[in-house]
Amino acid sequence: MALREPMSTRDPAAARWLARLAFATAAAVVVLLLAVAGRRAAALAVVGAVGLTACFVGGWGFLAYRGVRRWCAAALTLAAPVTVVALYVRAGLLWLVLVCAAGWLVAGVAGRAALGRTGRPDGPVEYETPSPRRPF
Repeated sequence: MALREPMSTRDPAAARWLARLAFATAAAVVVLLLAVAGRRAAALAVVGAVGLTACFVGGWGFLAYRGVRRWCAAALTLAAPVTVVALYVRAGLLWLVLVCAAGWLVAGVAGRAALGRTGRPDGPVEYETPSPRRPF
């Protein structure tokens, strides 16, 4: 069993402020994306989703097949993110994608820190139960 810090050292006010920071950062990222990219935000999302899908399909193909098909899938896995980045650079939106990724990272770290300060036990309470006499 892991050692837990005493309840007196956990600050619920700090957890609330970290949760607020997480929500505010996530909202700011969405507002920034819509304000800067405008109508191109939908195209930005579609290009990213297609690239991510192609990368996952290539990874699955690399694990599922052998021979030439395997190496074609590996090439797809490597080429998909490179193509997406090239399209973002061509559209002049790479800086926006990097800023949004950093914002989502900050939001995730703040949310994780807020949940880590709740003072609740690590898991549900476990009870000892007798073995079943007739399992089926």
